[in-house]
Amino acid sequence: MTPLAALVASRKATLRRLRVVIVLAFAIPLIGLLITAGLMYQQAFEQAREDLDAAARIAQEHASKMLETNEMLLERMLDLLGTGTDAEWLARGAELHERLKLMTRNLPQVQGLFTIGADGRMIGTNRAYPPPRHIDFSDREFLEAHRSGKGSRVFLTGYLVSRVTGESFFDMSRRRELADGSYAGTVNVALSPEYLTRFWAEMASSMHGLRLAALRADGV
Repeated sequence: MTPLAALVASRKATLRRLRVVIVLAFAIPLIGLLITAGLMYQQAFEQAREDLDAAARIAQEHASKMLETNEMLLERMLDLLGTGTDAEWLARGAELHERLKLMTRNLPQVQGLFTIGADGRMIGTNRAYPPPRHIDFSDREFLEAHRSGKGSRVFLTGYLVSRVTGESFFDMSRRRELADGSYAGTVNVALSPEYLTRFWAEMASSMHGLRLAALRADGV
């Protein structure tokens, strides 16, 4: 190989090495940046999942305590009414109204307590006296379930609108029976959806994009 050819070959080899160095100078930081970004994304994803799990647990505990309190109210209402007939409690309507009012003291989640007789009409409520006997509730889902005896022990409705006040609510109820075990109507706790949504709004204010919803077991 002539000196000139050797010089050209040496310069080409040097250029190749420079190209490799330049490529590596760009590639190595880029690879490091991609790895770092991937790790940061994974950490952010895990943190978001932990935050969501914590929010769901808080919301679940809050709702569970509310439902437990309302189940106790239903039990107290059943104890109060005992096996009295519709006629007996209509005759004691003022007393029933006052007793129900006392039960709802300091319970902001409760929109109202009421009991419905075997005829599908209201016997008593904490909201008003005398109760609105002219409204027939027989077609309500919870009454159909309790009347048939095939519904769950405590029936939770979906979102409803009051036929008395026009307010939105959802309802928890239990079947009431006479001494012989026959159907005597229901006891009900009407719950304010705003009680839950206000609590959730406070949670969402500290966690951007958080959305919460309560569903019944069948997806309602």
